[in-house]
Amino acid sequence: MGYWVVESLIILTIGFVFKDLKLIIWGYVNLFITTKITNLASEGLPYVKGIYVISKHTDEIKEKIYDKIRRGVTFLKAEGGYTGNQFNMLFCAMNRRQVAILRDIVKDIDPKAFVLLTDVSDVMGYGFRSRNLDLSGKE
Repeated sequence: MGYWVVESLIILTIGFVFKDLKLIIWGYVNLFITTKITNLASEGLPYVKGIYVISKHTDEIKEKIYDKIRRGVTFLKAEGGYTGNQFNMLFCAMNRRQVAILRDIVKDIDPKAFVLLTDVSDVMGYGFRSRNLDLSGKE
């Protein structure tokens, strides 16, 4: 946050000194791009996706995920905010190349399902490689 404030002050000052709105716009475009590149350099590309599925057919979807993608799933107990109905929400972490297969599975079983796809910065556990570097020299 501090970085953004300092950079904004610099961009706005230069824009006002030279009385040029284009400098301010290009300054913010540059700030956005450099922030994204810095995040990519420090965290890497998000190669894992987290998928939440709300459907009346979560058991069928779970079986197809096991069968076609070979990924485990977690059921989360959820409650509809409007209806108050209790239901299972399915969560699964997978490689981003597997997301298209999951989309096809969900569309085939329940075209009305609500699917939320999110980036996951790191996963530790069976089936995933952690991004942590071991610099201890031990093997």
